[in-house]
Amino acid sequence: MKYHVSRNGASLGELSVEEITAMVGAGQLTAADAGWAEGMAEWQPLGVLIPGLGSVRVSGAVNPYAAPASRQVAVAGGEVDVRTVGLLRGTRGWVMLMAVVGAIGSAMMVLGALAMLLMGEVMASSMGGAMGGGSGMPGVPPRTFMMGMAVLYLLFAAVYVYPIVKLFQFCGAVTALSRTRQVSDLDRALDAQRVFWKFIGIMMLAGIVIYVIAIAALVGTGVMAGAAKARSGPVVPPSTYTPP
Repeated sequence: MKYHVSRNGASLGELSVEEITAMVGAGQLTAADAGWAEGMAEWQPLGVLIPGLGSVRVSGAVNPYAAPASRQVAVAGGEVDVRTVGLLRGTRGWVMLMAVVGAIGSAMMVLGALAMLLMGEVMASSMGGAMGGGSGMPGVPPRTFMMGMAVLYLLFAAVYVYPIVKLFQFCGAVTALSRTRQVSDLDRALDAQRVFWKFIGIMMLAGIVIYVIAIAALVGTGVMAGAAKARSGPVVPPSTYTPP
């Protein structure tokens, strides 16, 4: 059995039980240093992973097993607390699900844009390029209308790519953090999360602004139409009476 070993924030690589025991005997490791192996949920003290390691003699003295002295979340140049790593690992699965669903959604938008371009060409060919025929907008050729919709879909797909990339970066940083417990990996995970939520906040604010502007434009149009109708006075229908 081999374990990835970390001491004072420095990774010592993957060591066997015999190598770890020898290094503890030489004073190069202690039972309180951390170890991790594939399949483990979080890092554990070596004394927990290897029974009896705390009784290995160091320079003629007994090295008693001791729990980690600190449970700080992170110390510059040190290790991230195992509980913090566990909490981040607990969110990784859901974040990965969001990233995969978002990537699939973006791909579907690209396919939809291509389908609209093809549909526009088919409609234009079948209708001989008639103005407004089948586009739903009078005076707009079907090919132009479908091309505009395709560009809109591609724009949305491109906008979604950036936050999706940040979600994948978060998952990658958490995976690395589970192995190394390094503060640098924690920083990468938190920075990716910060950028993601900043982007979402900006998009929400932009949506609210557009929504408010649209409502104001509709209200203003209605008011101006009502005022114009009031100024023009009542509309008198033409007389159909024919004198005898």
